[in-house]
Formats: sequence, structure tokens, C-alpha cells
Amino acid sequence: LVVLRTLGQSAGTLERSIVPDPYSDSLQRLLKTASSDTARAQMYFLLSDYWSDKDSARALRYIASYFNEGIRNGYYDGLAHFYRGGAYFEYDYQLAQQEYMMADSLLSGYKTPQAILYRSRSWHNFGVLEQKKDDERSFIDIQLNKAIPLALQAGDTNRVAWNYKEVGIVFMNFEEYDKARAYFRRA
Repeated sequence: LVVLRTLGQSAGTLERSIVPDPYSDSLQRLLKTASSDTARAQMYFLLSDYWSDKDSARALRYIASYFNEGIRNGYYDGLAHFYRGGAYFEYDYQLAQQEYMMADSLLSGYKTPQAILYRSRSWHNFGVLEQKKDDERSFIDIQLNKAIPLALQAGDTNRVAWNYKEVGIVFMNFEEYDKARAYFRRA
């Protein structure tokens, strides 16, 4: 029975790897024809993000490729650490959190809305990992004191609403309905 399960899993994995993936293929073509470092960096990040929840090893290879190209730009290095955190997200919480903090540190010197938004996303994901470790209070604290203020500063009202909704859900789970309602109203 174990052998059959293993064979079935191997066949399923093989089948998935043979099936063409139009999105990934398109990004690969764009990567091959990218004429600038920044365009290649963006393709590496999109590919890493795409594969992060499907094949984390492949996602990490795209980030390694970014670093191996020798593209040295603090902003893009910050994004690379953000996406590396995404590749580690499901299986190594500590490494993912380290990557998100490295992203925040590298991006903190940039005052563009996009850099601030990635800092907000880094803190949000850091908080979600705290939540996965059953530390809901840290999740709330991080959302309210880091992720949401940065999302507000970046002007991303959708992310602000999403984060307030998540805080409201946690308060619902705590059966603190008045607090939950207040955050749902803010969302």
C-alpha cells in the first residue's frame, strides 16, 4: 500500500511537471528577452512568487538567480528578500521572518509608496507567521502598529481594509465582539 501511494504521488508529480504552465512560460520568455537589470529582477520576483506555494525550491532558485546576476540595488535587494520570505513561508517560519525583516530593513531607506507597501506586506506576513505559531496577540499588535500604518502611509486603502478585517476576525475568535465590530467598521 505504501509503495502504491508513493508511486501514485510520483506519477502525480511527474504529470504536473509535464503539463505546460502558460503563465510561468510567458514570464520565462520575458525573462530571456529582458533588456535591463530591473526588468530581469522583476521577472525573477514574479516567477518566485508564482512558484512559492507550488514548488518552494523552484521559487528559491529564481531568487538565487537574481542574486547571482550581480544586480546590486538596495530596493531590488529588499524585494528579493521579501520574495525569499514567501518561498520559505509555509515550511520555515523562522527563515521567512528573517527574510521579511531583512526586506523591511533594506526598504526602510526608500520613501516611495511601492517601497512602503512592501514594508507593510513584510510586516503583515511576519504577523501571519506569528499567528501560525498560535500567537494571535502578536499578530494583532503587528497589524495595528506596523502593517496598517505602513499601508496607510503607502496609500493602499485595499490593504488597510484587508488588514483591519483580519484583526476583526481574530477578535471574533476571541469572542470580543465589540472590538471585532469596531475593526470591521474600519475595514
